[in-house]
Amino acid sequence: MMINLDFFESTPLFLPFQQKAEAAVRKVLYTKDKGFWRAALDHKALKEAEQRAQTIRQQSEKFIVVGIGGSSLGARALLHVAPPHKVYFLESTEPIFFEKLLAELGPLAKTHWIWISKSGSTLETLTHWSLVNKLFCAANLSLAAQSTIVAEKRSAPLQQWAEQNSVLHLEIPSDVSGRFSVLTAVGFLPAFLAGVSQNSFENLDKLAQFPQPVVDLISALLYSWQQNCWSTILWAYPESLRLYAQWWQQLWAESLTKKITLLQQPAPSVSFPSVCNGVQDQHSLLQNFLEGPRDKFILFLRDGSVKRKGLTIDTTIHAEFDYLKNKTNGIIFDAEIEGTLKALRQNKVPVCQWVWPEVTPSQMTVGFLFMEWVVSAIANYLNIDAFNQPGVEQGKVFTKNLLQSS
Repeated sequence: MMINLDFFESTPLFLPFQQKAEAAVRKVLYTKDKGFWRAALDHKALKEAEQRAQTIRQQSEKFIVVGIGGSSLGARALLHVAPPHKVYFLESTEPIFFEKLLAELGPLAKTHWIWISKSGSTLETLTHWSLVNKLFCAANLSLAAQSTIVAEKRSAPLQQWAEQNSVLHLEIPSDVSGRFSVLTAVGFLPAFLAGVSQNSFENLDKLAQFPQPVVDLISALLYSWQQNCWSTILWAYPESLRLYAQWWQQLWAESLTKKITLLQQPAPSVSFPSVCNGVQDQHSLLQNFLEGPRDKFILFLRDGSVKRKGLTIDTTIHAEFDYLKNKTNGIIFDAEIEGTLKALRQNKVPVCQWVWPEVTPSQMTVGFLFMEWVVSAIANYLNIDAFNQPGVEQGKVFTKNLLQSS
């Protein structure tokens, strides 16, 4: 359960920020009976999702999660490290992907559709409902009989359809915003459908016993902003953490970038969240990081077990590469991370690393709650609302107006 963060020799630099960071972190703890903390520890909701998954698995062979943003990213990240499964995700309204997914699914009679929308009125989700319902009607099948919804308890189109057609409704708590909802039925149900064990969601309450890593990371981030590092980069080296990084990016961008504070004053500036992936971005972005502006703070995500994995190299293509003999690809992969870290540190680029003991569903759930704690505490420090997104709502209004006028 411990979070293993390493800031190398830079720790003394951000110590002046620790007192205020600690106050913000503890304030989140004091209210953990509400919102995302309470939801993550809701064993009743966990059990309800597990029971529903058992029923669905008995009736269907393939499971489609329809949602976008906070209704999808966290579950996708979690299932990215799950055993092989038959859970599919439908997010974008792009026609080509929709048609490709339908071809993969095969007979509709063997599918079950999980409609996830906190509001119950998400454009992309309801667009897909209309298309899928059309296909079900053409096949003389009932979409309602092969559906579950995951949404807030409110009167909205998705919830109304579910109530009128006896579709089972798993609740997203009203005090949990969409991007913080992965540790609710939003993540529980897809995880159980994919065969993830309930044990992966247990003991999360123990994370509250270890606030220091949260304090340290927030202090380092606040120091980086003081040093005009206005890009915060999460570099997910393991492929298994690529989608987790994307989930973090939405959590950060929508929660912390605000025009006004809770006191209706201009809000402080925060950094822009970016994601890097594995060794691939050594060959695309590292040049900029090493020789470009010193305006970035980079947090590396690592798999502490990778050196123990992989196949051993016996022969090489040329004597020039004989230094690879008797080494596994896991050892080579880990050396690439170390080499990149060393180059960045030597060039005075602010970095830290978070080493996961192993990338598993259980560790992923800890990672979710840890980052939710970090982001909500930063919002508390900045005196902003972490749980709204007025900018996103504006874009939705413009989109609706365009469609209505065409």
